[in-house]
Amino acid sequence: MSTVLHQILPAKNGAIACITLNRTEVLNALSLGMIKEIRRLLTLWQSDSNIKMVIIRGNGKHFCAGGDVRQIHTLRQQNFAEAMEMMYQEYQLCYQIHCYPKPYLSLIHGVTMGGGVGLSLHGTHVVAADDLKLAMPEARIGFFPDSGVSYYLSRCPGKIGLYLALTGSALTQADAVYLKWVDACLPKQQFNHLIHTLQNKVLTGHSSQITEILKCLTYTTQTARPVLPKHIPLIDRYFSLPNIYNIRQALMLSPGRWAQETLALLEKCSPTSLGIAFRQWQLSKSCSIQACIQRDCSIAYYLLSYPDFYEGVRAVLIDKDFKPKWQAASLTDRVEQIVQGRFNSIKDSLEGKI
Repeated sequence: MSTVLHQILPAKNGAIACITLNRTEVLNALSLGMIKEIRRLLTLWQSDSNIKMVIIRGNGKHFCAGGDVRQIHTLRQQNFAEAMEMMYQEYQLCYQIHCYPKPYLSLIHGVTMGGGVGLSLHGTHVVAADDLKLAMPEARIGFFPDSGVSYYLSRCPGKIGLYLALTGSALTQADAVYLKWVDACLPKQQFNHLIHTLQNKVLTGHSSQITEILKCLTYTTQTARPVLPKHIPLIDRYFSLPNIYNIRQALMLSPGRWAQETLALLEKCSPTSLGIAFRQWQLSKSCSIQACIQRDCSIAYYLLSYPDFYEGVRAVLIDKDFKPKWQAASLTDRVEQIVQGRFNSIKDSLEGKI
């Protein structure tokens, strides 16, 4: 069975193109073949004047767990160039979505992480179900928040984006609404109703029309209050410190429950990844989406040559012993300096390709 399903749905004056991720046994994680197929379809539909918008959704209990890092882990053993090609194609897809000239609506639910966040946020509209679990937890497997999502993380209020990038904490539906990453909330069982509603509209092909349609939905629902706002004073207090080493030290000295829970999240991550994610967040504040994705290519090339990523995937996803042996055993001030030096030495070897 195909891992990417697609269909053209009739509308009143044209059609809606719908992509469905269909690899449910691995939470719809994106393989290289899936990424290339989505890119092919978007390119095909872009020049078809009959198609007025694109919808992407996921089969099963989850939207998309991100890129298939197990596949990358395997590819690295056989062909590093192909592993890097998978990352590069994913980043190209994210930028293609960002530049897409037609409305692009993501219907997200359940686990929406990594590349799954990229598939959705870079589009024009996002509708989320109440079981949403959206996160960028890559530092836990020795990687970094990629797919151009640093652009959005760096523009969150205060230091929320840095907190999310470093801890990999998951956002609920209500938190995603609070950050304005979601345009409307729907029970997952109403996704088909929304599509049917769109089919019965005279679609113009303009994003502003979809915005107005989503505002007028009578069956929208947000089932809970956001969690993030009540933690903003603590997030800003600790994550305003000058580097990740200082953040860790301050959390270690705090007896508070939130501080200790946050410290525990950081301790799960690769120290190298934390240092890189910190610097990435700083630089992304003044960058375009294109520049953020370009930098992601360069960082990915570096980290795919570094042992932590493969050790993290082994520990968390393959052997599942959750005991990774990072190259740097802990985050010390010396490690912080080394990480910054490594980050600054990363070359934009793929400059101009995105």
